[in-house]
Amino acid sequence: MQTAQQTIARPAPTLANIPLNPSLSQSGYPYLHFAINENTQAVIPAVAAQEVVIVPRQQITAMPHMAPSVLGLLNRRSRISWVLDLATLLELPTPETPALDYTVILVRVTVGEGLYSAANLLGIVVQQVKGNLRLTPDLVQSPLQQYPSGLTPYLSGCVQQDQSMVLVLSVDAIARSNALLLNS
Repeated sequence: MQTAQQTIARPAPTLANIPLNPSLSQSGYPYLHFAINENTQAVIPAVAAQEVVIVPRQQITAMPHMAPSVLGLLNRRSRISWVLDLATLLELPTPETPALDYTVILVRVTVGEGLYSAANLLGIVVQQVKGNLRLTPDLVQSPLQQYPSGLTPYLSGCVQQDQSMVLVLSVDAIARSNALLLNS
């Protein structure tokens, strides 16, 4: 039997409390740095991230006829958000056993155009949030390596960080993903 506390999403560290990487200067734009899986790190613009939460798997309601990368719907603070498994969407390796709790980055996305546009939240499941990075546009390079075909539509560039490449992802491209269309 579950207690009420087990089924309530626990807030992860707020974006303001995640430490900045001291090796980068305070100039540049802030990015949220996270691990998609054990071997792949990425960033998204911090202005797009509203909140990072740890959510029990059972709080996400699966929806029929959706792509495998769509985990389902999340009700958070009386707002319904689609939740995507980022590793699956990008065609990257995923763990064989699903996690009991998901780390979800809630990002702000705009749907529609003009008078019919509206701001919504989209949940992106990642393995771990690592912190913030400040990046200047000159640090973002064109991808030097061959990346899986599922990754390239969402890739804005990459950044060399320590001994690994960090992917710079486009939140808008993720929000426009065909995965969010119904499969019939």
